[in-house]
Amino acid sequence: MKGTFPRAWSCAAILYLLTSAAANAAPDIPSLLPEGFESTLPAYLVNDPASQAAWYVDSTQSQAGAQSLRSGDIGNDQMSAITLSGALSAGTLSFDYLALTQSCCDRLEIQVNGKRFNFRSTGETGEWQQADVILPDASSTVTFVYRKDEAASAGADAIWIDNLDFIPTIDTGSGPLDTDGDGLTDDQENGYDALDPYNADDAAEDYDGDRVTNYSEVLSGYDPDVQNVFPLHNGFDFYPLGEIAWTYTIPDRPTLALESEAITEKVGRFRLSNSDTYDVIERSTNGIHLVEHGFTDDSGSDVRLVYTTPKLILPDGLRMGVQYEWSGDVERWIKGKPEDEATEHKKTATYREHLELEAVREMLVDFQGKSHQGVVVSTLVTRTNEASEITREQRIRLYVEGLGLFHDEGTGRSLESINIQSLDTESRADVELEDTLPESSGDSGSGSMPSLLIGALLLLVLGRRLRA
Repeated sequence: MKGTFPRAWSCAAILYLLTSAAANAAPDIPSLLPEGFESTLPAYLVNDPASQAAWYVDSTQSQAGAQSLRSGDIGNDQMSAITLSGALSAGTLSFDYLALTQSCCDRLEIQVNGKRFNFRSTGETGEWQQADVILPDASSTVTFVYRKDEAASAGADAIWIDNLDFIPTIDTGSGPLDTDGDGLTDDQENGYDALDPYNADDAAEDYDGDRVTNYSEVLSGYDPDVQNVFPLHNGFDFYPLGEIAWTYTIPDRPTLALESEAITEKVGRFRLSNSDTYDVIERSTNGIHLVEHGFTDDSGSDVRLVYTTPKLILPDGLRMGVQYEWSGDVERWIKGKPEDEATEHKKTATYREHLELEAVREMLVDFQGKSHQGVVVSTLVTRTNEASEITREQRIRLYVEGLGLFHDEGTGRSLESINIQSLDTESRADVELEDTLPESSGDSGSGSMPSLLIGALLLLVLGRRLRA
């Protein structure tokens, strides 16, 4: 529950109050810093009673001076914790640390107000590292926790901290606060049991077990505390095909037009083209697929990518929390420049693609005064070439009901507006998002977002070339 703290933290705070000479007034920590640990352990640093061993001032390692703060001597599956307890304003706590530990699994954590914060160092550093922890609120308590895994030991199995310092933050009032940097504001996180503004990991978690991350649920207007049944969207409604023309306005580039027309000799197939590229699209019973992509490469050669099994773009049904997969071979055919003697395309390579596609957010888009349903789709593409070399690419796209592809994230620019007109009229209308797409970090992910900047390839509009 929000507003409560682990018992271990409470005991440490009580112990500090009982032993401090200023029991009625917590020390003003910034006035006592910087701290180089060249004397005894400062009174405002309180060892956690739940620790298997206490932190202490040590002279075997230091970043500057002769001494530093060392974690306690602990064994496997144990921890050593010390709390900086006192009056802290909002600001940045900085320190240097050295880890001489097992390389994979032992870790140093930072806890703020008893909850793990957006800092964790796993494994051996081998040399001193510098770290900054941003504290958003006044009177925060900060705990350094060193944990060992349940198995092996290595090195000294210890952490050293030196040059502890604090710089207060000057409030500029520059927008909503996102303390843990997970893409959700503190106000959003404070409204749910699933989320904590001091925990950078919980956005990517699925608290209610409905297979959609807390992050996606909040941004889509759902409650991450409650298991939801998400609506099934008709994929065909989000990828209109026929005699249609789109005009895309792209920052720092000329307006770019895309046209769709039916291929009369093949029922269910359409050709989408602009001045640089074309795509052959197939509408089948189970979704929208890419059959062929053509472009002119940097040398002026004519290139075709042929999908021997049409590649999934959107399934017939699209629901948050459901992952859709596709695998198939891609043949790369090339024809020389017009002045070359070559008159036929020649196959130059074949590679394998596998994709995992998932709707990660629902949102509204305003077009001509009416709201249209939009679905943000994340696609992870894995390619394996003939030499068994593997590359991966993550794409984020927004599809809008009745309008089609609206936004593609990560090509160094964003589609800020889209104008759609029929082939028979010259009327144009702007479309704009009611809010922005989620940024990447990445990670991701991570249950499935990720994390974690997302690279994307604009399939139809920007004409960027896919090269084997």
